[in-house]
Amino acid sequence: MTAKAVTAKADTAEWLSGYIPDLPTPFNHQGEIDAEAFGRLCERQISAGATALVVGETAGESSTLEPAERVHLVRIAAGVARKRVRIIAGAGSNATDRAVMFTRAAAAAGADADAIMSVVPYYNKPMPQGMAAHFRAITAATTLPVILHDIPSRRVKGLIDETLLELAAAPRIVGLRDGGGDVAPDLYVAVHRHFRAGRLYQARELHQRLVPLATLLEREHPAALKFALALLGFMQPATRLPIVQLNGSAKAELAQAMAELANEYIADAAPLSDE
Repeated sequence: MTAKAVTAKADTAEWLSGYIPDLPTPFNHQGEIDAEAFGRLCERQISAGATALVVGETAGESSTLEPAERVHLVRIAAGVARKRVRIIAGAGSNATDRAVMFTRAAAAAGADADAIMSVVPYYNKPMPQGMAAHFRAITAATTLPVILHDIPSRRVKGLIDETLLELAAAPRIVGLRDGGGDVAPDLYVAVHRHFRAGRLYQARELHQRLVPLATLLEREHPAALKFALALLGFMQPATRLPIVQLNGSAKAELAQAMAELANEYIADAAPLSDE
């Protein structure tokens, strides 16, 4: 790896440190992207202290989005951000040709996208050599930094250590996301700041308070996330098939968890300094 590539990786790693939410894609009742709601959601996350935004990825129902819709989301987010935070475009697929197509579409957004996030291939169980070749093809299709995304609950085979080490040497691969802060961004930012400041007890205590809500959000993700944000007035809970909206009992359980957290933290939450 050249000195220039090492410097580029270091620069990217700096802004990748922080709170980076995976944003859901709001749809209206006709199933079209609700650009106004998405813009409001982006602004809320930035105002709460996000350091970057992930657009058109897992929470964004990426498998239901057309390439043009992915670009549209990136451009909305970039327009709201106005360079205050970086924009990471979801561009993954379990088919390499489609992942390359999505990557090129994200790059077509020009200066609006700052990096690509590409998911580990799911369902078709590639061998380690195939996994490495998949990501090499993606990096060859763009000049943007690439972040790998491994989701154990949604794939059959993950990245083994040897493959990860091989890919880490690639000039444009700069990070790995190993997987709900959209509902309570202030609290997730607070956890991160406590941790960075060495206040481990406070970070752990606040994190434990977030676990029940995070567990419910993950159970039927992204439908649960959309319902929670609908309760807060940010979007309609509409999804695209095969994802459907939550049923009555799941709604009640999630609403209760949100109410408990709001009563204890959100209503009286104050900005937290880095000091």
